[in-house]
Amino acid sequence: MEGVIDLRVRPPYKSWLNVFLFAHKEWTLPITTQMGFEPPRSYVEGSMALLLQELRESGVTHAVIPGNHALKPESVGAPPGTSPSELLEIVPNEEIRDVLRQHPDVFVAGIAAVDPSEPDALSQIEQAVREWGFRGVAIDPGLGIQPMYPDDRRLFPIYDTCVQLEVPVLIKISHQM
Repeated sequence: MEGVIDLRVRPPYKSWLNVFLFAHKEWTLPITTQMGFEPPRSYVEGSMALLLQELRESGVTHAVIPGNHALKPESVGAPPGTSPSELLEIVPNEEIRDVLRQHPDVFVAGIAAVDPSEPDALSQIEQAVREWGFRGVAIDPGLGIQPMYPDDRRLFPIYDTCVQLEVPVLIKISHQM
């Protein structure tokens, strides 16, 4: 495989459009421009076609999509009893699988995201890797429903499963840590 590989693409597709990055452009766009960057049109317009065009034009030949399963930044201070669905930013692994299938020439790998506290986290990992061909697992232990540090023993079954499946673990360390 030759060319540039982008290892962390967040495509403007279905649930991705609901994550903070896309859903709160009133906050994210000014930061981008203050840093001296022009935001990509694909981001501003939420267009997958423009993203594919921008990747080609910038020399990116392949891309990897890591999943997302973490607390929403705006969930801090939510009242007790708020449902997990209201607190979490989730991009279902099925949606990543769908993008991989729709554009296999560009998107060459998916990284499954799981909430380590979910009882079926291990089966989600196995399905994503064995059935859908995902090449890794992403966790954000500090931003789960049950926050934990990366060396928390409750994560060891995830690490063990990934070792058995011979896939890496992408540990996202949130700003809350």
